[in-house]
Amino acid sequence: MRAVLEGMVQLIGLIFDSMRGIAEVGVVRVDGGLSRSSLFLRLLATALNVRVERQRDVEATAKGTAAMLKVFRGDWSIRDLVGGAQVEVEASVSPGEERLSLNREAVRRVVRGMKCGTR
Repeated sequence: MRAVLEGMVQLIGLIFDSMRGIAEVGVVRVDGGLSRSSLFLRLLATALNVRVERQRDVEATAKGTAAMLKVFRGDWSIRDLVGGAQVEVEASVSPGEERLSLNREAVRRVVRGMKCGTR
């Protein structure tokens, strides 16, 4: 189970790495079934090197999508969301609470070698 979780967080880390040049991220908020795993949260925080917060509400993603619609319609400001006005944190995990055994660069090389979805 741990190996599967480590593989997942390293793949998420590859995506996250590509976003680092676009925006500075100080915290990642998660919800849903997998977020109930404390091991997953600790591994994710370490892989991304940012604090990870688990939402109390398991429907936070759906509610966040609705909130973005309110921003799009002009009912709310994006600052209302960025400030965390709609967030209730149940757990917070800092990087380094769990050690990763997989090396990110090794995972990157494997993914490049797979050539998934390319012609």
